[in-house]
Amino acid sequence: MRGWAPQERWGDGRPERCVKNILTIFDRQDILDDMTAAAATPALACSFCLRTADAVDRLLGGPAVHICDACVSECDRILADPSVPFPTMDGLDDDGLLARLRPAADRVEAADAGLRGLVDLLRQREVSWARIGEALGVSRQAAWQRFG
Repeated sequence: MRGWAPQERWGDGRPERCVKNILTIFDRQDILDDMTAAAATPALACSFCLRTADAVDRLLGGPAVHICDACVSECDRILADPSVPFPTMDGLDDDGLLARLRPAADRVEAADAGLRGLVDLLRQREVSWARIGEALGVSRQAAWQRFG
């Protein structure tokens, strides 16, 4: 054990940071590694219909996107006959739409984590906030406020 840490080592009040800091103080890297791996692997789901991997027969993955066998079939049908409209979620009842909220939020969180990782890497390379903001289509101040 490293001993007692000053107050600023406990983090910014968010529980996950406090737990990470406590585990660091007590040299529990094994638990920290498990927490990091669990946070980095959100539940897999189709990026189009948002069904989870266990709700579909097959799920194909690409860089940061996934598509299920049902959506591939719909795409094949649409590509074969361009007059066929792409299906919407209008036909789903309230429970069906509500069931899609958590997977959609998970995809947003995963995308945000990926974006933060890119910005962190660019800042490590000393790329200016102005260039980052320009690439994102926002001002340098807006980029700094969101990611700084």
